[in-house]
Amino acid sequence: MAKVKKNSPSNDLDNIRQDLDSLKSNVVNLARDLKRSGRSSTESMVSTLSDQLARAREASNDKYEQVEKSVSKNPAKSIAMAFGAGVLASFLFSQSRKR
Repeated sequence: MAKVKKNSPSNDLDNIRQDLDSLKSNVVNLARDLKRSGRSSTESMVSTLSDQLARAREASNDKYEQVEKSVSKNPAKSIAMAFGAGVLASFLFSQSRKR
């Protein structure tokens, strides 16, 4: 029959200290890894947002140029459309104030 080894209180205390030291080391490593991961995620997100912003600026500049060309080709139509939009906006705002 195998002998059952009894732990003394000092052995238990040493085991607890070792476990706590190991746990402390693991927490420090985890915090370091999370910090690195967060930093790389943030850098990736900033890069993606910068790219999207650049594409949005380019698209808005393209649309602006299209509108500018359209107004240059049909100035009377553009003035009539702007006047109509102004009248419609004025009507809608006056209705919202009455409520």
